[in-house]
Amino acid sequence: NLGEITVESGSILYSLRDRYESLPEASKQLVTNISVLEEAEELYAKLIEETGEKARQVIEMIEAIGEVTLDKEAAILRAREAYDALEENIKAEISNYDKLLAAEEALELLKQQLDGMGEITSQLDEIVAQIHAIAADDTQVTAQNAPAIAPLLNQLSQLISAQTPEDQALLASYSRMADVYRIT
Repeated sequence: NLGEITVESGSILYSLRDRYESLPEASKQLVTNISVLEEAEELYAKLIEETGEKARQVIEMIEAIGEVTLDKEAAILRAREAYDALEENIKAEISNYDKLLAAEEALELLKQQLDGMGEITSQLDEIVAQIHAIAADDTQVTAQNAPAIAPLLNQLSQLISAQTPEDQALLASYSRMADVYRIT
């Protein structure tokens, strides 16, 4: 239960949606109460429409972006789409539009940095492909195939650990994937 949904609930709902969207597909299937979030999002959208609070909704979407990482791309794109859908007179009410512009710029820079890591990402992609050949997702890890996956996960972790802290942050999606397979 998310409690009472009000026009101030946007940032919490956006944060929950972003956390859900960042899960691997197999983990999303384990979330049995996603309908609670979907219903809350629908109610929030109706409240915003009824109260004429479209500007507040976009402001909260932008605020919910927080620290820009590659994982925040969907949130940044949603905020941009919501902003672009506003009427011109409402766009003027978006007090944190500069944050959206800065987030888009930072995301583009992170993507360029990741592209510049071609050799390491190629190696990591090869290891991930080997893992997926054994178990397409974390729900397919069994006692029989886990011993074959474990050394690949170690290779993945070692490659990431050998990078600078800044590069490790760019490779966070690989680390999360490894963590999900380890937990299983």
